[in-house]
Amino acid sequence: MIFQIAITIVLSIAVIGLLVWFFNAKDTLSKTHNHYILTLENAISITRFQLNFRNENLNRYDFQKYNLEEALVVQPEIILMESYNDI
Repeated sequence: MIFQIAITIVLSIAVIGLLVWFFNAKDTLSKTHNHYILTLENAISITRFQLNFRNENLNRYDFQKYNLEEALVVQPEIILMESYNDI
């Protein structure tokens, strides 16, 4: 009878210990996960801001005007009069 009570007490203490360990591990894992999610959300927010900033600047950029001005710059390294037979 005393042996059964001792086994019951030991098993009860073991189960309580396992439950405490489980909830502590779960809490630690939950905090780590929440911190990781917060870090990812911050990175996404920064990236979204950068994308919006670049998109706004691209929308303001006049490609035809600036590309034509750059295309009309003299480029002496391009030889136009060379025949293809010499190559």
